[in-house]
Amino acid sequence: MSIKKSLLQFLLLISASYGLWFICYEYYLKPSGHLDHIITEYVTIGICNLLDISGYISHYTIALKPGETYIFVSPQVLPAVRVGASCNGLELLVLFSLFIICYPGNSLIKIPFVVFGNLLIHGINILRNYWLTLMTLHHSPYYDLFHRYVFIFMVYGTIFSLWILWANYFSGLNIHFKSHRLSIIALGILLLFLSLLKDYITPDYLNSPQAAFLSPKNLHVNPIFTFTSHPIYWLLSFLYSAIFILLPTYIIQLLYNKQMAIYIFWILLFIGLSEYALLFSQQTSLIYHVLPKINRYFHSPILLLFFIAALQLNVKKDGSN
Repeated sequence: MSIKKSLLQFLLLISASYGLWFICYEYYLKPSGHLDHIITEYVTIGICNLLDISGYISHYTIALKPGETYIFVSPQVLPAVRVGASCNGLELLVLFSLFIICYPGNSLIKIPFVVFGNLLIHGINILRNYWLTLMTLHHSPYYDLFHRYVFIFMVYGTIFSLWILWANYFSGLNIHFKSHRLSIIALGILLLFLSLLKDYITPDYLNSPQAAFLSPKNLHVNPIFTFTSHPIYWLLSFLYSAIFILLPTYIIQLLYNKQMAIYIFWILLFIGLSEYALLFSQQTSLIYHVLPKINRYFHSPILLLFFIAALQLNVKKDGSN
């Protein structure tokens, strides 16, 4: 089965769009901090309003670092939490919006759908940060688990639902999945739990303490020479990355067909190899800007969810492949 022209156009368009956004954000918008500041402050205001409704007395101040705020809760003198640019959900808003904008469909419907989706995602992100603030105030031992994983997956699930909603009901294609199988759900849950190990096994030394030996501060040779000094770490890292190629590929085969699975396999293999090639290149600037993003999305369910929604373009209107 060949790839339909509409699917190929979509993949090329969204890749180019995200690439343009990435360059603009990482090298222009992020350093200035203006856009992050606006969204972060809205999130902070929402958190303070919910805290006030819950009986707390709160206020916030703008941090010196662009895109960050501090929330104070009486009677504490020190800030209870810091809301950073990584907490404002900007990147998720962009991912959702680009998908809908690039996906076929009525342009007049796209505008209100994008607005609705952004408001929904933004609202859920405010609730997420509000609950994390409460967990901080009550010194919850589960804060890190919810901060790094549980709430992130909740937001991912919302975005995926909106993608599928658009692909199936608002794009005008009226297409549906071929079938729903318990095995697919089980494999998806397995992938979800495996992604929890991302910060312990992957070579993203900017976010993974176990990969600190790869940092230029600690390493004065090419990382490839650490194969002999840390063989177990590299073996686990390669196997872990291989799982995030093979497991999504198999899920796609179950949902669609073998040919689609082969296409996804090569795409995921390219992304995975790019992560390691980038690390071995020792280009500090590129590693700082690109490596965490590749690692975050490659070793998570978000790419699988994206491909499931995108491949609806290759399904016939009767639901067959």
